[in-house]
Amino acid sequence: MYTTDPSRAMSRPTSGVKKRSQVRAACNECRARKIACDTSRPVCKQCRSRSLDCVYATQNANETRQDALRREHESLKGQLQELRDFVDHLKSIPADDAWELIRDRHQTGGPIQDRFRTDSLQRSTGPELRLMDQRLPVASTIPVTLNLQADLLVNHPKAYPDILAFGDPQSIARDLLSPSGSHRLDQITRMKLDVRVPDLKDKSTPLLFCDPRLEGLNISYWTDVPISNYRAAAAISHYLQTEHALIALFDAGLFIGDLVGRRERYCSQFLVNALLAYAMQAYEIIDSTAWDLHARFFAKAVTLWEAKGTRDTFIDLIALKMMDYAGATGGFDLEARRLNQCAKEMAERLGLFNGSLLSAPSTIPEYLSHDARWNAHAAWGYFASACTSSLLYMQRSPKAPLSFPIPGTHGFHLPWYMGSTFTCMCKLYLIVDNAMTHSADAETLGPVPLTVAESTYGKLLEWVNELPSCCARSDMSPHHVMTMHIYYHCIVILIVRPWTSKNLHLRPSPRIHTTPDAVFHASIRQMKRILILFQLHYPESRYHAWWAPAAIYVAHAVLTASPPDPEWRFYFLVCLQAYRNLSLAYPFAATAYKATLTMAMAEGKLSAAKARDFHRQLVSGKGREGVKDAKNLRVYIDLGRARKENESRNAEELAGDLERLALAREEAQDRVDGDDSGEWAGLSTDG
Repeated sequence: MYTTDPSRAMSRPTSGVKKRSQVRAACNECRARKIACDTSRPVCKQCRSRSLDCVYATQNANETRQDALRREHESLKGQLQELRDFVDHLKSIPADDAWELIRDRHQTGGPIQDRFRTDSLQRSTGPELRLMDQRLPVASTIPVTLNLQADLLVNHPKAYPDILAFGDPQSIARDLLSPSGSHRLDQITRMKLDVRVPDLKDKSTPLLFCDPRLEGLNISYWTDVPISNYRAAAAISHYLQTEHALIALFDAGLFIGDLVGRRERYCSQFLVNALLAYAMQAYEIIDSTAWDLHARFFAKAVTLWEAKGTRDTFIDLIALKMMDYAGATGGFDLEARRLNQCAKEMAERLGLFNGSLLSAPSTIPEYLSHDARWNAHAAWGYFASACTSSLLYMQRSPKAPLSFPIPGTHGFHLPWYMGSTFTCMCKLYLIVDNAMTHSADAETLGPVPLTVAESTYGKLLEWVNELPSCCARSDMSPHHVMTMHIYYHCIVILIVRPWTSKNLHLRPSPRIHTTPDAVFHASIRQMKRILILFQLHYPESRYHAWWAPAAIYVAHAVLTASPPDPEWRFYFLVCLQAYRNLSLAYPFAATAYKATLTMAMAEGKLSAAKARDFHRQLVSGKGREGVKDAKNLRVYIDLGRARKENESRNAEELAGDLERLALAREEAQDRVDGDDSGEWAGLSTDG
């Protein structure tokens, strides 16, 4: 039986237990599929019968998996020390000499110094991918000020970890862009969801919900939309494990208690239908009939809202914001904006933003009342979600609800599946909130003065250093931690972008002397890494809408870079693939895909014929016939023009211009760089 108490789950009797016999390690394929492996080498029986590559993590039959992990750990420690030694060496010599050392190694492949391994610098500056005779770097080669890069790596590694080589370049490119790679991600997604969600057709399958109380759900009490208890509970559990760590509009424990207990203090028909309208979009990856349920729950929630009175409550505020999510990601952006405005007005009437630093609680009691927890979640959840939306819609977020304690701080515990991500997100957005008070534009995310950008970047680096270890970014971080780091880098980019290409200097701390351009490229470099990692290893890349800004920001950076980004073609395709993966669950991603094609043509990067070919790939392939566009999508894709009056181009406008611009190009017989068909040979997102 599932337990939410980690101490109970980890406790085992220590007496009278026989020592376990040593078991030979299974191959990677059998371990991933959770099937018996006969451990034959070099190829086990299972892999031989299926003609699969058989790979063992252990060096020989006598080495256990624990031994292999220990060996790998020691190897990584040694590599990390070598890297630190090399960075220290670079910092100890003049910058020109350091760059010369890097260029020499990058161009010749020769040794740097006898005391350093020849591959240390390759891991430091970024490996390169080859696909169809094209050099496609994994990590950016756009110059980043050496002093800044070294400082970020050594002093702020929680957000700027070393970018290590992925492995074989051909296989990585294949996994990202080919049909076989898409099928591989399908398998990873299915394996993960098999653990999270029960088989609805097999009643003997144990229910592995994130909260066992969901087993007692009677959904018919809350809605007349036809849905089974199993499916409703599975969708709610899936939402809580996938999205709640980032948006956390409600206290999950209180909500589930009233949901299952059929009480209406921390639950309501409006909230349940709004939540299921949003949750069913991601759940469609598991159950193809869920999209129809999404539309039904959305319509039901709208009806419930319109029938309600004028009384303002935190529970209605939460439901309105959940409807905003469901509409914005599900193709009802116009309706979502109306509901968002209702939520904004209600939040103001509830007094969420009347607090100041003086009213912020200096201490949190050991025990918070249920009402205090519920209200604090609603206040900070609304604030965090509004800040997240502001990065996509380029609108100012509301003031922070400082009179409420931040969920997850001392005495305010969160469920296991949330980690500390939401708490850290709230603290991150407090920095943004303070910076935006210096903007001259009261409505949009306008630029802040250079001195404010400088001090804000310093505060952001302090936030990085204060992150708990569970929120430090690594290649194996939980998906919600990776998404939090995406928004961190989005914020850095928005703060410094107005000051790039102006030969200015920043000094966010006494130790760092850099430029806005270097700060910008350091964040883009990390975002590129996250963009690849998410699609290689995270099934959430198919059903977690909140990671999409990585594709938005990277696509804009590589398409508009001056001088041109030598990596742009590869990363452009990776961004398209990200939207394509999400478009099965979220119509907004299909619109963003088309908008990005339009932007590429407008920047002179793409011919009309190739743009049409990529557009065809969006809707081609098994199960993609139902991919739909969002309507009235106001998310900004062309970030460079988002703040310019009469030039702002949101996703819907750009997507609508795709065919018009393609026709104009064809009439003018316009071909980018002559004939671009050879340059794209073999590159495709068609999966």
